[in-house]
Amino acid sequence: MTKITTTHISEVFKSLSSSASKGRQSTESKTSKTPELQHTATRNAEHLKQSIRTRLKGLQKQAPDFEKQAQLAAIQEVFFWEFGEDILNHNDFKHISRTVTESLVENDELKMHLAEVIDTLSE
Repeated sequence: MTKITTTHISEVFKSLSSSASKGRQSTESKTSKTPELQHTATRNAEHLKQSIRTRLKGLQKQAPDFEKQAQLAAIQEVFFWEFGEDILNHNDFKHISRTVTESLVENDELKMHLAEVIDTLSE
């Protein structure tokens, strides 16, 4: 199994936030891949963004805990993208997801990139 680090997750969200911003300003093809996020033919940056977008649409933006739920959903989608959906079978998946999310949002830079991704993809 691939190791995932805070630095790796930070790079994923930096890439997503910068590509999301560029997507607003241009009409580039939605299938173009961000170099930092090239994974496989089916697991590219656009696939990850679409998965996060789908999860965010299922949340209520007016809910008092929307930000926390959205952060958790985005982190979980990165885990699915990185490790495959079999990670759901891990007994501690929910606990690990919450713990990682809580520690990652303590990093101001990552929290900013995560917020930008969430804002862009939840429109």
